[in-house]
Amino acid sequence: MLKESNAKQIYSNFGERDKSGHKYNNGHVLVIGGNIGMPGAARLTAEAALRSGAGLVSVATRQANVDLIQSGLYEIMVHGVETCKDLEKLMIKCDVIVIGPGLGLDDWAQAVWDKVKLFERPKIVDADALKLLAHDTITLDDSVITPHSGEASLLIENDIPNIDEQRIKSITKLREFSEVAVLKGRNSLISCPHEIAINRTGNAALSTAGTGDVLSGIIGGLAAQGLSLPDAAKLGVWLHGKCADLYLDDGNRERSMIASDIFTYLKKLL
Repeated sequence: MLKESNAKQIYSNFGERDKSGHKYNNGHVLVIGGNIGMPGAARLTAEAALRSGAGLVSVATRQANVDLIQSGLYEIMVHGVETCKDLEKLMIKCDVIVIGPGLGLDDWAQAVWDKVKLFERPKIVDADALKLLAHDTITLDDSVITPHSGEASLLIENDIPNIDEQRIKSITKLREFSEVAVLKGRNSLISCPHEIAINRTGNAALSTAGTGDVLSGIIGGLAAQGLSLPDAAKLGVWLHGKCADLYLDDGNRERSMIASDIFTYLKKLL
C-alpha cells in the first residue's frame, strides 16, 4: 500500500546530539568507491555522511586517488586499497558501508563487490554497485539500494520495461534485491518491509551529477547514528529533497545547482 512518508516525524524524533557523547557514539561510515578517474563521487558521499552527523568517515579507494579525495576534506580518513585483505581491515572497524559511488566496473570493482556483498554490516548500495548487483543472484540482507530509473532498469527491465510509467510495480519488484529500496525521481518512492512510502520534497534542481552520491552518504550517515535502515532511507530522501527546496527558496534557479550545494542547506537542517 502506498503511504505518505513519515519522514517529518522521524526528523522530529531524531533529536539533538548527546551532550556527553563522543565521535564513537555517532557511528563510523566506510565509503567504498572512487576508481581511477572517478574520485569526486566518493568524496561527495564521504562529505555527505559527515554532514549528516556520522562521527567518523573512512574512504576505501584506489591508491592513485587518495590525495585527490583527501584534499580539502581533512576530516575524512582515506585509504588506498588494492587488495581485499586491505579492505577487510577497514570493513571490520565500521558500522555502515556505502558502496558504489565511482566504483567502476573493472576487476578491482568486481573483487571489492564480491568481498562486500555478503559482509555482515548494514550497506547502502548505489551507482556502479547496482550494476554489479544486476549480474548477481543474491538478495542483500540489511541493505538499502538507491537506484534511479536507469539503474532500476538494469535490475528489473526483463519484468518491467517502462520503469517511469510503472513506478509502484517497479519499486515492488526491487524488494527482491534488498530489504529497503529507494526508487529515485520526482516523488521518490521508498520500499520498506511493510509499506511503500512516497516522498514529497525535492525538485528538478537535483537532476545533476553527484546528487545521488550525496543521497547515499546522507542515508549512510543517518544509519550509522542508529536509525533503522527504513527510517534512514525515508529521512535521508526527505532531507535531500528539502535541501533542494531551500536552495530555490533562497532565490537560486534549478539549472544552477551542483551537488555540493546541498551541504549548505543540510547543515542547517541537522
